[in-house]
Amino acid sequence: MQHTMDMTSGKPARLLVRFAVPMMLGGICQHLYSIVDSVIVGRLIGVDAFAAIGATALVYWTSFSVVVLGLNQGFGILFAQRFGAKDMDGLRKAFAQAIILAACFGTAIAAAGLVFARPLLSLLHTPADIMDDAALYLKVLYGGIVLTAAYNLVGSLLRALGNSKTPLYAVLISSVLNIALDTLFVAVFRLGVGGVAAATLVAQLFAFVYCLAALRRIQTVRLCRDDFRCGGKTALTLLGYAIPLALRNGIISAGGLAVQYVINGYGTLFVAGMSAPKRFYGIMELVGGGMEGAVATFVGQNFGANQTARVRDGVRAARRISVWSAVLIAAVFCLLGRQMLSLLFVGDAQIDELLDIGNAHLSAMAAALPALYMLFVHRSAISGMGNTLIPMLSGFVELAMRILAVFILPALIAARLPGLLPEWGIYVAESVGWVSAAVLLTGSYAVLGKRLLRADPKRAV
Repeated sequence: MQHTMDMTSGKPARLLVRFAVPMMLGGICQHLYSIVDSVIVGRLIGVDAFAAIGATALVYWTSFSVVVLGLNQGFGILFAQRFGAKDMDGLRKAFAQAIILAACFGTAIAAAGLVFARPLLSLLHTPADIMDDAALYLKVLYGGIVLTAAYNLVGSLLRALGNSKTPLYAVLISSVLNIALDTLFVAVFRLGVGGVAAATLVAQLFAFVYCLAALRRIQTVRLCRDDFRCGGKTALTLLGYAIPLALRNGIISAGGLAVQYVINGYGTLFVAGMSAPKRFYGIMELVGGGMEGAVATFVGQNFGANQTARVRDGVRAARRISVWSAVLIAAVFCLLGRQMLSLLFVGDAQIDELLDIGNAHLSAMAAALPALYMLFVHRSAISGMGNTLIPMLSGFVELAMRILAVFILPALIAARLPGLLPEWGIYVAESVGWVSAAVLLTGSYAVLGKRLLRADPKRAV
């Protein structure tokens, strides 16, 4: 198995695809698991349990995206830049300091999550009939968030080294194991939603062990005691990259919480209907997510190697791949979305209404998919060059537009478009946020490139 990939030489398009394909395959496995998991919950436990898990998604995602995802995205920028610069001593020191930071932040969020899980759900007006299941599910996940942080940190370093295959194999293993454990814990042991959460953590443990074993076979990144010493400057650099991205993720998630607050006010049926399309969101963003990871590593390595002229070609290639992929995927979901959603429910007396709600939301997301893909490409390119402030600002824009949409559009539709359901204001809120952030990031990337061109034509992006 190839453990690293130097992306500072070779054809950019080929390197991007080579890196992105394993990430896409991993995404397919992960989200097929998510769909199977939803089928298990929806059919073996019931719609209330499905709604309970759906009601927790944004609460957990907020903390996960800030502490786990955001920090590791920032750490990955420095990892990739130092690997591209062939600074292996600096890379090891950065990884050592990242371990310390991840452990501290992970422990803090675990403690906070266990204490505030139920109050947060109450604040969001989670329906009383699903409150107990929702709180239990959250507490189990928070109890294991340090493990989740460790798994994502190791994966972040592997991807920064150009290795996207090992995380793919880890996802394959964990997805199969997760499905098996879900079935065992729910169908045999009758553990309900708590069993579903526990199965997720056990599967992540196996994935972490697999990635760690692969990382230890890379001699140049093996840590020693000295790597953990006198790392204050490196830790500050890591935080300088990570905190804006963590804040951006938190801001975006805050917009999601505002939307969830409004959704919860429509009752359990609407919560379940709006939660169903989220199970397919990972498949919708599959190519874009893979290209985002590829662009981040490509740009990080080449910027660290002072070869930013290659960044231009890589981003252009990523744009072409992303736009055509988004159009194709959007068409499939617009045509077959209702049939896909019907897989999640069986025998429920209100299934037609559930599908109407879910399909409307799914169609709105599919229509905005090209904008989301452009958001991914330009956000990762800007971050890979070490500028994490603009991506953070894009989070503010996305937050503002989602909140405006969810609180204003329903009333505006009711007053001005009586033939259209007011709920469409909620269905399109996420899409409005994507489009707004994509406009900012695309324009910012263009401006940034022109400034660099004036400063040094050889560094033009």
